[in-house]
Amino acid sequence: MGAGLRLFCVLIHASPEGSEESALILAVESLRRQEIPATLRATPPDDSLGVAVVGEPLRIGMQHVLVNAFGFGGSNVSVVVSRPSAERS
Repeated sequence: MGAGLRLFCVLIHASPEGSEESALILAVESLRRQEIPATLRATPPDDSLGVAVVGEPLRIGMQHVLVNAFGFGGSNVSVVVSRPSAERS
């Protein structure tokens, strides 16, 4: 990874109907607010893995958010949502 690059993973589980749309809305709102939402109902992983669970909203500057949606029967999609260049600092 490049210097200064930090990756975060937020897990969202919603009902099969509309889960992709809710994940996309959450990604857009995260960029707008510059805040990573807390991961709900996640137990802390094994400390030896070196993975941190975002337990409460985290304010951080973001330029891009990746949204993955995996469906049954191979209906999979990934979308990168980016801030407009005029808003980038």
